[in-house]
Amino acid sequence: MNKQLSIILIFLVSLVVSSQSVVTNKTKQPVAKQELDIYSAGDTTYLGHESKNSFSHPSQNMPMTKRAEFLMGDSLFHRAWVSSPSSVTASDGLGPMFSARACSSCHVKDGRGHLPMTGDTTTRSVIVKLSQRISADILTKSHKEKKLAVVAPEPTYGWQFHDRSHPGVPSEGHFEIVFDHKMISGSAKKLKRPRAVFRDLNYGPMVPDVTVSLRVAPPMIGLGLIEAISVDEIALRDDPHDLDGDGISGRMSLLSPHNYHKEIIIGRFGWKASQPSLSRQNLTAFFMDMSMTSVLHKPSAGDCTHKQTACISRAQAAVKDSVASDGHDISGTMADLILFYTQNLAPPKRLIAADHLEQQQILAGENIFYEIGCESCHRAHYKTSSNYSLKHLSSQEIFLYSDLLLHDMGPGLDDGYHEPHAYSYEWRTPPLWGLGYTKLINPKAGFLHDGRAQTIEEAILWHGGEAQAAQKSFTELSPKNRASLIHFLESL
Repeated sequence: MNKQLSIILIFLVSLVVSSQSVVTNKTKQPVAKQELDIYSAGDTTYLGHESKNSFSHPSQNMPMTKRAEFLMGDSLFHRAWVSSPSSVTASDGLGPMFSARACSSCHVKDGRGHLPMTGDTTTRSVIVKLSQRISADILTKSHKEKKLAVVAPEPTYGWQFHDRSHPGVPSEGHFEIVFDHKMISGSAKKLKRPRAVFRDLNYGPMVPDVTVSLRVAPPMIGLGLIEAISVDEIALRDDPHDLDGDGISGRMSLLSPHNYHKEIIIGRFGWKASQPSLSRQNLTAFFMDMSMTSVLHKPSAGDCTHKQTACISRAQAAVKDSVASDGHDISGTMADLILFYTQNLAPPKRLIAADHLEQQQILAGENIFYEIGCESCHRAHYKTSSNYSLKHLSSQEIFLYSDLLLHDMGPGLDDGYHEPHAYSYEWRTPPLWGLGYTKLINPKAGFLHDGRAQTIEEAILWHGGEAQAAQKSFTELSPKNRASLIHFLESL
C-alpha cells in the first residue's frame, strides 16, 4: 500500500454500543483487587526467576506442541533483515529506507525502548512520526456525532522519518534528541521533555507547520491476552461524556472502516489505540519501521514520497526481485509465526518478597492506588473471553491495569500530533503489568510514550487532564504513603 501523498479524509461515525455500556450507565464499577496475588496473567504467567530475560518467555500454559512455533516466531522477531536481493533470501526485503533492521532493535529484550542520551546518535528504539496539520477538528468525544478528520503526511518526508537506508538511496537525514526542562507541580526539580532536532535533511526542508511525535517501543508482554478481552468488557468504562461526573471521560478508540472493515471497529494496540488487532499492529510496524510489505501492505514504494526518486526506484526494483513465496517481504507463514510469538509473550509474576512488612506496604500502596483514583483509568482486573482463537489464553483472570481507552492527558503530554481517531493530547491508558521489571529488562528505559520519565514518580507527575485530580492527590500524599504507592507499582 503506497503512503498516500494526498490528504487522507477519514470519517468517524457513531458506534452502536450495547446497553451494558457506561454510555448509558451512570457509574463505573471498581473491579477486584490483586492484593498479594503474584499471578498477573492467570495460568499464562511466567513464574521463573526474575532476570533481564523475564519478558521473553512463552505463556506457561501454552501447549508443548506449540513450542516450535513460538521459537520460530522468536527467530523472526530477532532477525536482522537485509535488502533484496541477497544471498540469504530468508532475510531479505528491508528498505529502501528504514528506522531499524529488527523488531528487537526497538523492543529491547521484548521490553521498552529508550531515548538516546544527549549527544548519543543511537536512536534505534525510538521512532519519529510526522504529519501536517490540515484541520484541528479531528473528532469529537461524542459517539453520536459525525466529523470529518483531515490528516496529511509531511509532503516530503511522509508519515515517519527514516534515518537509515540502503547504499545508493539517500536516507531522509538525521535527528538527535534534545531536552527542554519544565517545572511540574509536585516536583522539586525540573523534568525533562524530549524533542527531535533534524539535521542534514537530504530532500529539503519540512513544511513550517509539521507536527512531530516521538514514540519509544512499548513492552511486548501479554498482547494476546489484551486481544482476548471482549469489546463488551472494554465498553464497561466507556464514558465519553463523563455521565457519572467523576472527571474521567475515557472513550473507546473508534477506527474508521477505511482499510479495516465494513463497520467501525475498536482500536486497542499502540500508544493511541490505533490498531484493532495484533496482526495489524505487527504488519504495520514492519511496513512503517522497516518498509517491508505483507498481505496488509502490498508491494509498493512504501513510505517514499514523490521527491524521493531513488527510494521509489529501489522499491520498484525490490518488488521484481522478491523471492517471498506469496510475493511479499513478510509472507503469510512468517506473519502467522510472528503473530503467535507476540500473542504468547507471558507477563511475569509479581515482585513480592516473603517479608511481612514489605507485603503490608504493598497492600497499603494498592489501597492508595484506588483511593486517589488511579484505578479509574488503570483498570486492574479482567477475565478474557471464552472464545478467543487461542484456547490457553481464553477465560484467564488477568491484572492488566488499563482500561484500554483514550484519555485527555493534559497539555504536558500534548505533543501536537493528531491522528485520525485521536487528538494530540489523547493517549490510551498503558498497561502496568510488568512495570517493576522495566529497568531490569532495559536499564536505559524510560516511561510514557516518549520515554521522558526516568522514574515511575516522574511519570505520575506528568499526568494532567483527566488525571489531574489523581496527580494532585499524589503530590499531597505523605512521604510514607507516596513510598507505599510506588512500592505497590514496582511490585507489578
